[in-house]
Amino acid sequence: MLEGQPKAAFIAQWRAFREHKRTAPVMVSLAQELSEQDVDDLAEHYAALLPPRTTESSGSDAGRALVDRLRCADCHGPALQGTNAGAARLGGQRARYTAWSLQLMRGGRRSHGTAAKPDPLLADLSNAEIESLAAHLASLR
Repeated sequence: MLEGQPKAAFIAQWRAFREHKRTAPVMVSLAQELSEQDVDDLAEHYAALLPPRTTESSGSDAGRALVDRLRCADCHGPALQGTNAGAARLGGQRARYTAWSLQLMRGGRRSHGTAAKPDPLLADLSNAEIESLAAHLASLR
C-alpha cells in the first residue's frame, strides 16, 4: 500500500527501481519515464493519504515478539509508520506482500535498507515466523 507511505520512503524505493536495485519490470520501466518532479509530486500525494482501515486480525503475540526482537521500531519509527529518513511504513501493509518482501530480503534478492544481502536480521527467521510477523504488521494502522 502506498497510502501514508512517508515521502522519503516513496522516493527511496522509486530510486531503487530506477537504479535497478529493485527488479519489478513494470516499475523499473515506469521509474525511467517519470521526472524527478513527477516522483516528488507522487510521493507528496501518497504521503498525504491515510492508509485504509485494515481488515486483518489483531496479530499475534509471536508477531509482536518478533517486532520487538528484530527492533523494527528502531528504523521504521515507534508506531512502524515509516520515517522521514526513508524507512518504509510497515504497519497496515498487506500480510501477503510483507511476507513475500521479507522472504526476498532473507534470501538476498531484495535490499532491506542495508548493504548486506542476505539481510542478517532476517537470515534465521523461519517461514512460519515471517508469516507471523507479516500478520502482526498488517494488523497495525
